[in-house]
Amino acid sequence: MHFFAVVLAFQFDAGAKAPQAKTPINAESYLKPSEEIAEYFDQPRYLNVNLSNLNATRTWFARVQADRAVNLADISTKYENLAGIMIDPVADRARTMSYRTSSSIVLTSASDFATRVIQAPKGKWLSGGTWSPNGKYLLYMVHGEESSTVWVHDAERNSSRELTKQPILATRVTPEWIPDSSGVVGVFVPASRGAEPKETSVPSQPKVQVTDPGKNRLRQFRTLLQNENDQRRFEYFMTGQLAKVGLDGKVTSVGKPAMISAFDPSPKGDVFRVTTIQKPFSYVVPASNFGRKEEIWDATGKALTMLEETPLRPGEPAPDPLATAPPVTPPAARRQLGWLPDGSGMYFVRTKAKPQTTPAQPILIPGEDEQTRGQRPGAAPTAPREPEELVKWVAPFRKEDETVLATREQGFGGMIWNPTGTAIFLSETKDGETKFKRFELNKEMTETVLWSYKGAEQNPGAAVLSTNSNGVSVLDDSAPKILLRGTNTTTDEEKNPSRPFLNCFDTQSKKIDLLWKCEEKAYQTIDGVLNAEGTRLLVDHQTATEPSNSFLFEGGKRTKQVTQNKDYAPDLTEAKRYRFQVTRADGFKFWVKVTAPKWHAEGDRLPAFFWFYPSELENQAAYDRGIRNPNPNMFPAQGGSPKSLLIRRGWALVEPDCPIVGPRTRVNDFYVDHLRQNLSATIDALEVKGIADRTKLALGGHSYGGFSTVNAMVHTPFFKAGIAGAGNYNRTLTPIAFQGEQRTLFEARSTYLDMSPILYAENLSGALLMYAGMDDQNVGTDPINSARLFNVLESIGKPAALYMYPYEDHGQVARETLMDQWARWIAWLDKYVLGKDK
Repeated sequence: MHFFAVVLAFQFDAGAKAPQAKTPINAESYLKPSEEIAEYFDQPRYLNVNLSNLNATRTWFARVQADRAVNLADISTKYENLAGIMIDPVADRARTMSYRTSSSIVLTSASDFATRVIQAPKGKWLSGGTWSPNGKYLLYMVHGEESSTVWVHDAERNSSRELTKQPILATRVTPEWIPDSSGVVGVFVPASRGAEPKETSVPSQPKVQVTDPGKNRLRQFRTLLQNENDQRRFEYFMTGQLAKVGLDGKVTSVGKPAMISAFDPSPKGDVFRVTTIQKPFSYVVPASNFGRKEEIWDATGKALTMLEETPLRPGEPAPDPLATAPPVTPPAARRQLGWLPDGSGMYFVRTKAKPQTTPAQPILIPGEDEQTRGQRPGAAPTAPREPEELVKWVAPFRKEDETVLATREQGFGGMIWNPTGTAIFLSETKDGETKFKRFELNKEMTETVLWSYKGAEQNPGAAVLSTNSNGVSVLDDSAPKILLRGTNTTTDEEKNPSRPFLNCFDTQSKKIDLLWKCEEKAYQTIDGVLNAEGTRLLVDHQTATEPSNSFLFEGGKRTKQVTQNKDYAPDLTEAKRYRFQVTRADGFKFWVKVTAPKWHAEGDRLPAFFWFYPSELENQAAYDRGIRNPNPNMFPAQGGSPKSLLIRRGWALVEPDCPIVGPRTRVNDFYVDHLRQNLSATIDALEVKGIADRTKLALGGHSYGGFSTVNAMVHTPFFKAGIAGAGNYNRTLTPIAFQGEQRTLFEARSTYLDMSPILYAENLSGALLMYAGMDDQNVGTDPINSARLFNVLESIGKPAALYMYPYEDHGQVARETLMDQWARWIAWLDKYVLGKDK
């Protein structure tokens, strides 16, 4: 049973003091914030839509229409967490499928943009919306209280039907199309499933854990299997029957029920690539670490061959601090495994095996020997790249069923097929020139250059692919024209913003012509190419002041607005925005973004709220490489709970980069010092620019940002209040590595302790508000961190509050939760930063 817990130091004392008057800080109920904040959550932003799910025939767009935002009743629906997999045990599906937020799918005609609504049956809701490869049918799921079923809409006949009444098992996978569009494949609740394993009222065993021989590095996982009954329940809810369902509703089972975690049907649905979860399970790692087996099954479920078997991973191997390259793949390993375009079998790529010879002696540099060769950071691989083979593999998928189609020294990365599987396309770059080539799969591997370019600025774009009759993505170079999509990227987005474009390559003349390019002073992307010639496009258009909307472009020009999305927060759109570089005391330079009310002028110092999340880097060059200047033509879209709402109350929102810089293996040794320097330099810059009042500062963050918020408050004197969400405040609770830190507590004891703000709680310089989801599943941020820090702050007389939200995970989603958070946050900042106690 979950309870909504609100506790505030100095506000309640059961024995010595009279109860305090109820305020937004200590009220034990879900609250609504002040009107200027609540208004944001009352707006129907879910009605803003994007048209992008276009079928293969270019006739219809499909989208699931939201009816409302997620609310507390949705996330309160009964659910269970089995080894990190959240399910609805009543209806045999993923927990989120039980959120009743959508009861319809809207189809939009690509010809005249008229709409058609697919309505869920009364009292039910739906999800999904996947077009068949031939573009004629839409697959979706309808959900009821106790089950989910597969439905199909016939776009041509404008009719929908339940394909089969057999309930699907959607705890791990959902149905998908057979690539030739003849039906769907899914995992269904087994007909002879048996009784659900139940927990007895009297325990049948204690919780038992025994270490394995040797070392086993374990992260801190929140929800794991606890006993034998948990194991039985996990197997029960993961075990389903793989089956094909024809468009006539006929169900054909494939093999016996199994714990299926992935499947991939062949183009004709007669062979299946299937991954199953394997026993034994574990009490120390989640389901993602359980063993698995990937096989090829025939139509009866017989395993023809095993592709890969991965044992249970009870932990993680110790990292190699000097490793700079991924491990070498064995020559026989299959990569890029997929279905052949002609439906005759599979293909894969492997490294060509070399004959056994005496290995060449490595070249040593001064100071190296055979034992230390390659151990320095940046050391080059000792062996040159091996040639690769493209292999055709047909049923029954034995070794003797393999045929080498081609061999290339440069490999087959980024390979594209033609529709019949007789040729492939690859890009090659040499001496600064990139060539896009067609290779005939004959003995000579005859090649033809289609186009070439030098430098990224001359890149004509990537070929627009289509789906052939077997559902495989291909490049049809038998057509007279090939469309190319790309973006003119630049080194300075602010001065010369990126502009997407569409080109047309003439296969006869080899000429490339521009069909469309993003307008200046706007950011536009193609949502749908509506004809083969590329002259009719649906384009998503936005500017710095206009929200994203879909427009029809014909002949390269805008002719019609299709969607009517609104800007539900124009004051946030019109906010004053600053971006400037700061130099901290050690000379490191980083960037700061500030959002202020539109009426703000430099010199008018505002109360400022910092929202931040540190990053770990090796040096200034690494930081500079990662800088991505925002495109000034993009609309400043707001999220579900944007901190910029504070500008409605006269605050400045400050979002500084927070680089922690040092050698990769010990960067966190500098965490506390660089945290101080980053914040100090930012505050000084804000004061010089006349943006913020340094006597009225608060800061906050979520997850690692929440952790860093508390560290800032115990290691600096700058902030009167802090808001820390879902953080870890005691690094001894994550003793075997955390975030980017790969050393253990025992290898970097002083760093772990320095980064544990609970150990410095007596130095807390302001009032701390903490919040957490009571069902937080994130590694390392168990809510016990917040509870224990609150206990310490209560004990030593520091002002603090803790709000724990039932049914919420690491990130909070329910409307009631978000509204309540804002009511508490505003009251906290008003009291401790602005001095408005009420």
